[in-house]
Amino acid sequence: MNNPIQKRFDELVLKWSIATQIPKVNIIRIHAQHDEQSFINDFFEYMLALDTEQDDLVFLLETPWSTLASFSSTLLDELYDTITLWNTAEKPDGLSTEKIPWEPDKKAVQKGNHAALFANNINTLANLLVPDKNTVVSFIIKMPFASKQNANRWLKQLLEKGLESHIRIGIADTDSYPLFAKIAAWYPTEVYTMHPNLDIDGAVEEMAAMGNPNAPEVGYRKHLAKLMTAVKNRDEKMVDTSAKKCLEIASDNLQKDANWLGQIILVYTTLYNDQIGYKDYPKALFFANKAVEAGKLSIGRIEPATAYRLYGQTLLGRGAIASLLKKHEDACNDYLTAAKSYEKCNDAIMQCESTRLFAEKAMDAGWDKKAVLHQLVAAFYLIDQMTPESCTQSTYPWLIKILYYWNGRKKVLSDEEMKEKLAPYFGENFMEKIHQYGKASSVKETAYQH
Repeated sequence: MNNPIQKRFDELVLKWSIATQIPKVNIIRIHAQHDEQSFINDFFEYMLALDTEQDDLVFLLETPWSTLASFSSTLLDELYDTITLWNTAEKPDGLSTEKIPWEPDKKAVQKGNHAALFANNINTLANLLVPDKNTVVSFIIKMPFASKQNANRWLKQLLEKGLESHIRIGIADTDSYPLFAKIAAWYPTEVYTMHPNLDIDGAVEEMAAMGNPNAPEVGYRKHLAKLMTAVKNRDEKMVDTSAKKCLEIASDNLQKDANWLGQIILVYTTLYNDQIGYKDYPKALFFANKAVEAGKLSIGRIEPATAYRLYGQTLLGRGAIASLLKKHEDACNDYLTAAKSYEKCNDAIMQCESTRLFAEKAMDAGWDKKAVLHQLVAAFYLIDQMTPESCTQSTYPWLIKILYYWNGRKKVLSDEEMKEKLAPYFGENFMEKIHQYGKASSVKETAYQH
């Protein structure tokens, strides 16, 4: 049986290749359905492989949006890092070992056009890589955290500056959040919108049915795929039927392999999320309690890091539902216990996130502010366990913003101490950078000062 995911990758590569050959097209916009978003992200990664069918050279740029004035510069920094990695990496046999003699020219700016710096530099790079312009050079730009206004304005300036004929810019949005709708409307010739029509539900069900039909994991996957489709389609009867089948298979095999607890947790997580969609929070809490029970039961029965991560995940889910039910004390206890669980599996990112959620909810629950501050400070120092990417591309900056404005913080953690830790990641004016991450929490900064 052919792999249905690979089949869809190949079909999308063909559509992309055709789009790159359309005259006057500078930007290829993949406009997907909401449930196709993760597949499109995987597709962009797939395009980087050396053995795919598409012929163009591809650069994937994932730099988070900063400001209109600085985005081009930060994109070029990432691009330079990518080329440096290529120049220094060991190459497979048969692949050119020639280095790319390029570095960004940060002086190639144009007054009044913030995207000109990026356009000028990639024009130079594309001509260096393909002087005769017979191969397309594609730059996939993800733009996380960009607003619609900024994203469309920057791309408009990019087109106004002009791109070499063999350059294509790749972007993606969804029907639920069409980030690039305006640029597509403004430039219908230069921006080509591609609709993947992937039928993810069909692919998942095809994948689930692959393998020995008598194996319990195949039956479980088949019914889980039907469960996911039923949740999406709001088919309550099929949700109930498929969930019972999944739980029956998992329970029957639990004595042989305790790892089936993870599959039980997955089913209950799916069920409580489904009930949240209906705003039936008491019923959601019932399923969340079941998930937590299974998560707690996994400790001592499966690999420790996996068990503590599963338990933390279930506690965060139940805490969120408790928040919706205004059970603030219960939510705080779950978030704090989740943080301790993530600590035991050395997951610093999720430990910080659990602590952030705890701190926000603690104000509603009337917790002692000094006790909350103690947890925030402990989470602050987890920066020592993080890479620059995990620090800047997680919710850690949100936690920092809460901590920075917390009443009494300076008595236990000075601005100078914060700067010492944060400056290497966020620059000397670290709070200015952190503010660019948008609203740090649902609670206003002034609330932390009371």
